[in-house]
Amino acid sequence: MKSKIKNLASRRSGKKSKTHKSPRIYRFIPDIFDKHASKFNRKQVFGAYSNALRIFTLLIFAIAIFILAYDLKKNIEAKEKIDLERADISKEISFWQSFLKKNNDYRDGYLRLSILEYKIGDYGKARFYLGKALEIDPNFEKGKELEKALSFK
Repeated sequence: MKSKIKNLASRRSGKKSKTHKSPRIYRFIPDIFDKHASKFNRKQVFGAYSNALRIFTLLIFAIAIFILAYDLKKNIEAKEKIDLERADISKEISFWQSFLKKNNDYRDGYLRLSILEYKIGDYGKARFYLGKALEIDPNFEKGKELEKALSFK
C-alpha cells in the first residue's frame, strides 16, 4: 500500500521512479584492493604460506611417529605376554609328558596335554593325545567335545 502511494506521489511530481537500483559495490572492491595491495608483497605471502605448510606437515609427521611408537610399544608388550604364556604352556606340557611316562593310563593327563597342544596351535599332537585319552576311555565326554573342536581345525 505504501509503495503505491509513493509511486503516485512520484508520478505527480514528475520524477521518474527507479524500479531497480543496482549496488555500486563493484567500484568499492577494487578501490579497497588497490589501497591495501601495496602492503602485501606476493613473495612474503607465499613464503608465509610455504612456512605454515611445512610446519603443518612436520606436525602431522610427528603425530604419526608418536602413534606408531605407541602402537609398537603395545605390540611389544602383547608379544612379551604371549611369549610368557607359551613358556608356561611349554613347562606344563613337559610336566604332563614326564607324568604320563610314569602313569600312562591317566586319561585326564592326555586330555590336558591335548588341550595344551591345541592352545599353542599344534593340532596334530593335540589329536594324538586326544586319541590316547579316548583309547583309555571311549565314553569320555570332555574328550568327545575336544574332538569336535579339533575336527574343525
